[in-house]
Amino acid sequence: MSDNNRNLSDIAAIVADATGLEAKDATKAVKATIFAIEQEVAKGNKVQFVNFGSFSLVHHEARTARNPSTGDEVDVPEKWKPKFSVGQGFLGLIQQTQKAAKN
Repeated sequence: MSDNNRNLSDIAAIVADATGLEAKDATKAVKATIFAIEQEVAKGNKVQFVNFGSFSLVHHEARTARNPSTGDEVDVPEKWKPKFSVGQGFLGLIQQTQKAAKN
């Protein structure tokens, strides 16, 4: 796996190239998309992009756990966490790209 990390401006540049938008407009569009996904998932709604994947919210009940060092019981509060499930099209692209990179 490469160590090429991408950030918002990198992705916005790719969007600008793909759409013909100005860089600042592409950045606004990417930020607005992320904001919309965050808002909908935070409300408990599932956001699905066919062949890419879906974002949803997962609830973890409060529970009692053990500290592995001491064996003491620890109360773990309930929490809500976002979840991403990869779509088949995206998964296929990953497999194809990584296979080609190996050769």
